Amino acid sequence: MAEHEQDESGMWSSRSHPVSEDMGFQTAEWTVERIAWGALFGLVVLACLGLFSVGPLSSTTIRDGTGRLQAELDRFYRNGATENMRLRVEAGPGDETRILLGAAFLDAFTVEAMQPEPSESRSVPGGLELLFRRGENAPLSVYLSLRPDAIGFTRSEIGLAGGGKVALGQFIYP
Repeated sequence: MAEHEQDESGMWSSRSHPVSEDMGFQTAEWTVERIAWGALFGLVVLACLGLFSVGPLSSTTIRDGTGRLQAELDRFYRNGATENMRLRVEAGPGDETRILLGAAFLDAFTVEAMQPEPSESRSVPGGLELLFRRGENAPLSVYLSLRPDAIGFTRSEIGLAGGGKVALGQFIYP
């Protein structure tokens, strides 16, 4: 029995015969390997949750302070790939709605298509103002087809003329 215990304790000590071993280095290597396996597992879980594609982490809905403007968008984009965003504006007085796309938004994205198309668009200080005509007291939904032109984390704003703004934060993969 004493001989067996001695073999167990000697199992973790460095040896030179039959093969040269450094057990201190070997146990450190095993620790790094376990950490790497854990990191890879975590990356797979994040990918399944939508870090790189569709999933609970990838899409969000943001409202302005008044609750009148709502943006449905993805948090992660790929540079050069077409992505979609939906803007909803609750019914308000009158028959027109003015949406302001901020300068930082226009720097980060190219608007490839918009449905419905605005009645007017004009450059204003701080961005691009879009005028949409709608039915009296009717809500408005605008669908944007965007192509990201930046790389990395971008911050921008979309707002209503004379109303609230939504602050957007997206990460654009290369």
